Amino acid sequence: MKIYITTVGTSALEKAKISTENFSDEPFDYFDSFKADFQKKKKLLLEHFSKIDLSISNNLSLFPAEVKSLVKIGIEKGDFLYLIVSDTASCRLCGEFLKEFVEEKFACQVKLEPIKGLQVKNLKLFEEGMSNLVETINEISQNHYKQHIILNITGGFKATIPYLTVIAQLFNLPLYYVFEETENIIIIPPVPLDINWHFFKNHREIFAKLDGIDSQWNETKKKIPWEEYEKMKPLIYEFGNDAELSPLGKILWNTYKIRYFVFWTRADIKDRFERDFQVQEILKKFAIKNFRDSNSQPLPEYKPFKVYKHSGRGEDIVRIIYKEENCAVYISHIFTGREVHGSVDYMQVLSSMDWEKIVFDHSIEIEL
Repeated sequence: MKIYITTVGTSALEKAKISTENFSDEPFDYFDSFKADFQKKKKLLLEHFSKIDLSISNNLSLFPAEVKSLVKIGIEKGDFLYLIVSDTASCRLCGEFLKEFVEEKFACQVKLEPIKGLQVKNLKLFEEGMSNLVETINEISQNHYKQHIILNITGGFKATIPYLTVIAQLFNLPLYYVFEETENIIIIPPVPLDINWHFFKNHREIFAKLDGIDSQWNETKKKIPWEEYEKMKPLIYEFGNDAELSPLGKILWNTYKIRYFVFWTRADIKDRFERDFQVQEILKKFAIKNFRDSNSQPLPEYKPFKVYKHSGRGEDIVRIIYKEENCAVYISHIFTGREVHGSVDYMQVLSSMDWEKIVFDHSIEIEL
């Protein structure tokens, strides 16, 4: 089984000669208020393309770019297709049509992946959309680990192609593009990119600020060595005393956050981490934010610290005491096994701590 990630455009509407006058500039949720019209247009699309014999190669040019490219690349029964749908009404319509059409014609499993913010009318939203796209592709890659994944960028906004090319290389995915006017396929295989991820670790706090808008950029910039600032310039937009990450900067920064988990801790915790395989495995699970959040609860008496709980038997019982501030995680204690509910309860240990004297002066980076 192959996994296809295919970006969706609006060529289906153009080839079926369906007018988009009423919704060409409307957002994704536009049809929520016009459901009957949505169903009518989707039915027209299905009827139009179902009349064309897909088995005749000369007919391929009559189909939408997404269908033509999937046929040329070699989609087969039982493959899994993710349709990347932009944040627009017209793309939503095409995505819903393609889902039904591909399921029927190719007997594939199909899932729509709407990407919030992915449109080309608003630059700020576009950048947000590209960040969301990185997260979606990462999630798909994780769900299909060690399976053959193909990124097909034939459809969709042409403005996304440079960024999708970078994303494909970052996630080690082959990139496919089929020219609309010809039968030619461009295949860009993954190549080993040597990205210095430690650069992002070393300037983590600065990148975290730039992930929003750093309105004190001139002061922040003074703390950065000139050579490092020169390396950082292609990744940021500067305007006066304000600065933020460029689209490329956002893609790389978000990829770094997906691939690596960095936390600050005390010297004894770092020593334990380096020699204790169990602690290393515990922290790999803890590093996954959704998993961490769903297994944590506040410690009101030690605010802003929280306790992460992992139940089990014997040494599998875990308690991690931590806090999150300024996009960073600080771990003060790790308790396992008898340290949790032994002769001395872990809460007794916490009550005896002088919290003001805790120094988080060691950082640990975990590759996920």
